[in-house]
Amino acid sequence: MELTRVGIALLLQVSTVIASKHQNVLEYSLRTIEYLIDQHVGRFECVLLDISPQNAYDNILDDLLRAPRLEYMAKYVIQGAFRSPLLPKYPQLLVIHPGREADFIPFVKSIALSNFIHQFSPFTQVLVFMDLSEPLVEYMIRLALIYAKFNHVLFFDTTSSTVALSSLKNCVEAKDDLPHPKYLFKWFKGQLLGSNITYTQEPGGNLLSPSFKWIMSTAEYLKGEALEYYNTEGGSVEADVQLEQNVSYGVQPYFRTFIVTAPLMTRILYGIKFRYNLTANAASVNHSTIGKYLIHGEPVHIWDNEPGVALYVTQSVIELIPKFSYDLERGQTWFVVLDDDVFFDGILIHRTAYRSQYLKAMEFTHVALDEGGILNLWLRQARENLWLEIWGARPRGKAVDEEYLTFGDMMLAWIVLGIGYGVGLVGFVGELARKRFV
Repeated sequence: MELTRVGIALLLQVSTVIASKHQNVLEYSLRTIEYLIDQHVGRFECVLLDISPQNAYDNILDDLLRAPRLEYMAKYVIQGAFRSPLLPKYPQLLVIHPGREADFIPFVKSIALSNFIHQFSPFTQVLVFMDLSEPLVEYMIRLALIYAKFNHVLFFDTTSSTVALSSLKNCVEAKDDLPHPKYLFKWFKGQLLGSNITYTQEPGGNLLSPSFKWIMSTAEYLKGEALEYYNTEGGSVEADVQLEQNVSYGVQPYFRTFIVTAPLMTRILYGIKFRYNLTANAASVNHSTIGKYLIHGEPVHIWDNEPGVALYVTQSVIELIPKFSYDLERGQTWFVVLDDDVFFDGILIHRTAYRSQYLKAMEFTHVALDEGGILNLWLRQARENLWLEIWGARPRGKAVDEEYLTFGDMMLAWIVLGIGYGVGLVGFVGELARKRFV
């Protein structure tokens, strides 16, 4: 009887300790989520995934779902490998409960976890609730999250007051005396500092181009360096960003990849056709706005002087016509600017590495430099440099022989100049002799 009472007492004591630790983990995780909600502006979306095949959400996730403090958070509750187009692509939070090893390993081997997490942005904050005493589960889920390029992952140990912080570079643990949640995410931000951004550029790329200056500014913002990446044959590592050098056309001032959505306003009065390579882009003739004006042929440049051709260019390119397209013989430009107006909602695409961890930093610096007018300044400077480079090679109209002086035309001038020098020399010698001998 006494042994039974001792056993019951020990069992109750262990249950009390486990419940206390569970409550501590729940309280700290709630504080962490509340901090993220306070820092976010707008609708806060959270996706919760429980991999346990049975008794789903019979764990700490159920407490999170029932917590009154998170009542106004938008929650998407998922079990297993469920995927839906209704799920947000850019949620602010992803909560995962991997369950036990026997449940989790088959799920990982079926690549269901990888397929699921890859549908979300790599900048989503991730919270993982698990028993950290199961090393295989921890290793497998950490590997899956790193492969998906998640850079902000918090592991909450459900059996102790331990939180592990995992980025793409490092992993640290905080035990017992846990810090304020803001210091956790401050640590994640610090992981990017000192990073080197790799880039590739076209052969003969210009280091004074706006795109190069932009990536250098981004590296400086991260207190790192921008390093050129030389891709070897068969190399599996890709550069963080690909720099393009096309600055002659205002349509794509910084990056070559350019997507044009539906036109906002169109005013084409003259209907002049222009050449386009329809072999490479046959579907262009179906464009609702300019498709009927396309004819097959090699596109022309603003410095070409071929008669009877037309160009549809941006206003910034029109401003370059007096420099690039001037007929010195006639004293006017080769192109006549018409009043046609075509306005597009354009999107510039930065071609970067897959799920790059530097996307947010590059987006921030690009917007800051653009709003500050620095990118426009760099673009004008790049155009001036391009103009100076091709100035001597541009066509200058028909050459007429009579307009150029020859040696025969200068013969009389040389004779007069020689006589003048001779008379001056005789006078100088005579004056020198007079002063010496008289």
